[in-house]
Amino acid sequence: MGIALRRYITTTLALVIAAGGAGAQQARDSVSPGVGEPGSGQPRMGAADTASLIILNRTIATFRAPLGAQSARERAIAAASRIEAIADEAADAGGVARVWSRIVPEGVLVVVGERGVFTLLHSDVDTLRGERLDSLTTAAITRLSEVLTVAAEERSLIHLLQSLGLAALATLLF
Repeated sequence: MGIALRRYITTTLALVIAAGGAGAQQARDSVSPGVGEPGSGQPRMGAADTASLIILNRTIATFRAPLGAQSARERAIAAASRIEAIADEAADAGGVARVWSRIVPEGVLVVVGERGVFTLLHSDVDTLRGERLDSLTTAAITRLSEVLTVAAEERSLIHLLQSLGLAALATLLF
């Protein structure tokens, strides 16, 4: 009975460790550039030139106009790529930098630490819904801060070890 139990525990722990690695990859994938419908990998296009920046199932901002040579879709993809890089750096550094904004001639630049992430333009504002650039900026900063915090927590070693421990405990109990 002792040998069988030892084999069972060893096999279970091996499976839990393998599942923990898969969970870590899933957490990493969940911050991949998400532009459009969650999980689709494709930009969600409302109007002909509108694209939503969606990270971890949260809409950070909606781009409604091109900026320079970049279309709204390209702006969203570039912003998602920058956010993913920042999330990776935050996980490695063990903390998230401050998210803030700076007024630029085109509109408002949203910044993480000292790194510009994306620009909200005056033409990104949906005036038919009564939006204003300042309220759009505040909402984008709040959502981006939440996303970066969640991404850092998901990728932290402590979080992964806690999840692994809970999975092992649940496996042993049931």
